[in-house]
Amino acid sequence: MTVKTLIISGFGINSEKELSWCFKRAGSEVTIVHLGDLIAKKFFLKDFDMLAFPGGFSYGDHLSAGKILANKIKIHLGHQLIDFLKNKKPIIGICNGFQTLVKLGLLPQKEQHQDETFFFKQDVTLSHNDNLKFENRWVRLKINQPNHCIWTQGMESIYLPVRHGEGKLVVGDEKKLIDIQKNNLDVLKYVDDEGLATKIYPHNPNGSEGAIAGLTDASGLVLGLMPHPEAFRWRKNAPGWKTRKDVFNEDIKNIIRDEDGDGMAFFYNAVNYVRGR
Repeated sequence: MTVKTLIISGFGINSEKELSWCFKRAGSEVTIVHLGDLIAKKFFLKDFDMLAFPGGFSYGDHLSAGKILANKIKIHLGHQLIDFLKNKKPIIGICNGFQTLVKLGLLPQKEQHQDETFFFKQDVTLSHNDNLKFENRWVRLKINQPNHCIWTQGMESIYLPVRHGEGKLVVGDEKKLIDIQKNNLDVLKYVDDEGLATKIYPHNPNGSEGAIAGLTDASGLVLGLMPHPEAFRWRKNAPGWKTRKDVFNEDIKNIIRDEDGDGMAFFYNAVNYVRGR
């Protein structure tokens, strides 16, 4: 079975080629499409099995990261995106892509996608890092268990790089945060060297509430995360890869191929999900 992935590019997005490499390595056919060509109806979401929003700085992060891109998608591609979700097709947003999914209101979603009333209502946000600085470092992450996200199956923890200035997840309401946790939508958490969720810098590089580094939705098909799995696509991407055993995780070995970086696990999981439908 041919698995077709659409990766959106343009307007300041800059990680589409790295992301394309990962999906191809995992066995998917990939098409990188400028958002303008989607709006002009040269391509259609319905012709693809998966959709990916890469990292970057869409529209220079003006107004707030991902906001303008989200509005453009909502206005021009809203109905296509709703149909894509109703057809139970996976979506991933990484860094700026995560910011876009949050600003679209697709994350977090504790209800299964049923009708248009569930879409496009922003519930949380991603704001400036607590230290007001751009962070470029590797962090430890724990995959929340139990979790129903198709992108993270078989994974318990992972080491990934972050590179962002607006990565702090702000829920703004304790009850809402508890609701996210109760529904296991906080699929990825920043952890310290002991594997405990933390808000303490630098283990948590931005001060995210609930130590949340990534969110999924009720269907488990949509994933948004600030760290960059596509930047750990090759084993040699990891710092100290020759001598440090702690940058690799044994559980992930069962998902990836030889010489792959641990970040590839997300992409194998998604491709295998589509093939198994």
